[in-house]
Amino acid sequence: MRRAHLKLFALVLWLAVALAAFYWGGEVEFSRQSGDKLSQIEPKVCEKVRVCTWNLRNYGVARHFAGGRWREHPKPESERAEIRKILRQIDADILVLEEVQDESFLMDLRGALHAEGLSYKYWGIGANEAPMRVAVLSKIEPVEFVDKSLVTFAFDGKVRASPRGTLGARFVCGGVPWAVYGVHLKSKFGARKADRNFAPFREAELSAVMASIDKTEPILLCGDFNDSVSALGKIAAELGLSYIEQRDNSGRPYSYFWAKKELWFDYDRFYANSKMLSRLKGPARVLESEKNSASDHRPVFVDLDFSSMPKTSN
Repeated sequence: MRRAHLKLFALVLWLAVALAAFYWGGEVEFSRQSGDKLSQIEPKVCEKVRVCTWNLRNYGVARHFAGGRWREHPKPESERAEIRKILRQIDADILVLEEVQDESFLMDLRGALHAEGLSYKYWGIGANEAPMRVAVLSKIEPVEFVDKSLVTFAFDGKVRASPRGTLGARFVCGGVPWAVYGVHLKSKFGARKADRNFAPFREAELSAVMASIDKTEPILLCGDFNDSVSALGKIAAELGLSYIEQRDNSGRPYSYFWAKKELWFDYDRFYANSKMLSRLKGPARVLESEKNSASDHRPVFVDLDFSSMPKTSN
């Protein structure tokens, strides 16, 4: 009963925000797109695959600069249009997205991309009720979506939950079964000195995520890790994960810009287990853009090749 009341309250709150934006800030810049027409699209035959991960920065109702001021508002259309422009440029087969509010906002993105010529027939979003979630859009038909959005683990003597959880998708490409999982680990925001910027929590969270998934096939793990490659290097190695080197056109690995301190970080990235390494086609790429007000993160993408069996040494 309490859960039903919370859902009703969230719906009422969203409607209130939308109505307020309409009356006091102009037209609500949000449209629901069912994407029904996409059901007729043939799935892509996959051998060579591009996977992109990107934190879209509050793709939903949140504190946005809209109507000349900061306020609770759906993500402005100007920012959503910029996101779509960048995604069309990358043209990934699979998108692993962080900070998508719910299904309706994911359908908004999916439908608008389809109208602009970039179509993703398949989609999934975490079933948890976090304010912002991990979501997947795919041109390739998945064997299944794997929802690990309710991962729990022991930490500091208590049972804790991964704040945003994990969402994955399993595929078969070129006869090879494989999977990609998207994560968005706990941020450093709100940490006290004793919390060590929540680094131990992120390590425990990452360990729990990896313990919850099948590791017998080639795996990509990607998303916003909210910490540097070096900070998570030891735990990643213990979990059998190899960092995929990444760089932008200037040779830099940075994907996140902290405007307050004017600092760059490599928080968004890809890892692969040993079975996936032979499928990688070069390093991951961080997309640069002269102007990117849509997000404080840059998209990162990697190319995979399942067209032939990996070479083995004698």
